[in-house]
Amino acid sequence: MKKIYLLTFIFLTVLCPIFAQQDCCEGQPVGGGTVVIGGNSGNGQPDPVSSCSCLATGEHDSYWFTFTCTAGGTFEMMITPDNLSADFDFALYSNECPCGGGTQVVSCDYTGPITPPGPFVPTGIASNPSGTFGVPGATEFQPTVSLTAGTTYYLIADNITTNGAGFTIQFAGTAAIAPPTGGNTPGPTPVTGALTACPGATIDYSVPSNPQFSSYNWTVDPPTGTVNQNGQNMTNITFTATGPHNVCVNGVVGCNNTQSTCVVVQVNDVITAPLNDVICVGGSYDAPDGITYTSPGVYTMSFTSWQGCDSSILLTLDPVPTSTTILQVEICDGDCFSFGSQTVCQTGIYSEVLENFNG
Repeated sequence: MKKIYLLTFIFLTVLCPIFAQQDCCEGQPVGGGTVVIGGNSGNGQPDPVSSCSCLATGEHDSYWFTFTCTAGGTFEMMITPDNLSADFDFALYSNECPCGGGTQVVSCDYTGPITPPGPFVPTGIASNPSGTFGVPGATEFQPTVSLTAGTTYYLIADNITTNGAGFTIQFAGTAAIAPPTGGNTPGPTPVTGALTACPGATIDYSVPSNPQFSSYNWTVDPPTGTVNQNGQNMTNITFTATGPHNVCVNGVVGCNNTQSTCVVVQVNDVITAPLNDVICVGGSYDAPDGITYTSPGVYTMSFTSWQGCDSSILLTLDPVPTSTTILQVEICDGDCFSFGSQTVCQTGIYSEVLENFNG
């Protein structure tokens, strides 16, 4: 029975859940004060922190926080390992997660002993750690920084000792911070593209490129329309059914989507009104589709209409009879007679094809 209990304990330990806050875009929202993290092991899907910060060896046992500055001012914080049992490093980024085009490193610390058992020391941002947090200054503190109102920040606390130790983080300074709201940034505008379409048409749409957005999300509702490419400020959409369609786009700023900008595209059937005409018996008819018909009947003409949509039109050709008229005219010597396109001055038999009342 002891072996069974032991195996069960090991099984449950290996399958312990992964913390969502181990990834930047899933960082824990904070609004200041003091936050206690009871323990953390692993690094989720590692972000490329070594490419744009002092954290040269990447993530270890990491935990992410995120906040938005609502009023500019100074910012300080301190990370204290539980029982001073681990060495923590940190990096503070602004605008977006590492390492996007808009990522900026605000502060970073990668110093101190990493070999257990320690003891280790708190680390953080404070020009005067003793005055702000009541701890002696050390090389593991970086100078106080300033935050900009309206900017979103991302903070990683990285336990390089990789022993799963928990920690406490304290926030201070004159800046006001709050959990990011997300989605309040105005979206890209205006949307350019046709507002009317026909079934089967593929239409290009675009918004002006904006370096603030790392990517773009295009959608169409109802889903009878298909977005053929996504992620850029330009796309094309194929419409397969009639009716109004909402074409929308939002930008991505850091981990958040902006507000959506939408236009309504009305998809209408191609007009396929029938065409009725006549054809003379024994004659020919040059149809609009380029085909010459020589007998009465009902024919289907196929066209590629506006925006590339296919259309079919029924052509009905009704027969009309031809008529023959015989004219007997007497002329004097030296006189001439004109009829149709001819003028004759000698006796004889002449013929002329004319259009009668049936056309």
